[in-house]
Amino acid sequence: TQYSWFIVNTLSSAINHFNKHRSQRMRETLRLQLGQEYVMCDDFAKALSVLGHSMDEFRASQWWAFLVTSLRLALRCAYATAQVEDYFTLAVELLGNKYGYKEDEKVRLQANIERIISNEVPEPEPGLSVAHIKKAESLWRAGMDRLWKEDRIVTQP
Repeated sequence: TQYSWFIVNTLSSAINHFNKHRSQRMRETLRLQLGQEYVMCDDFAKALSVLGHSMDEFRASQWWAFLVTSLRLALRCAYATAQVEDYFTLAVELLGNKYGYKEDEKVRLQANIERIISNEVPEPEPGLSVAHIKKAESLWRAGMDRLWKEDRIVTQP
């Protein structure tokens, strides 16, 4: 939206304020909101970076609801930016029983993990526009080729 960058700046200032006053919970809650705002600005790489810091804190504090929200959003960002290793790690974590992910979503994530192992582009994440999906698919192909050339993906025997 037209106000998103203003909101990003305001949230960043608020995060700095709560950082100074050592209010960890409020800071991390605002970081999650900042990640959501970056997604609205189509800056998926920055959103993924911000969410990565928050997820560590949410895990340590056992804030499962915030963690699940962050994981889902980070998964969408990792897909949109074709961060293969991040996507794989996030998808595996979301398969865990602790997060209450629906069975059909787990099946979809598991199928996407299998696609990555088979050197195929995974199915797009829900919530992405057609334009983002098209761009992501070409990025995924290049990223998958690079990982296979570097032998960084372990195949099944």
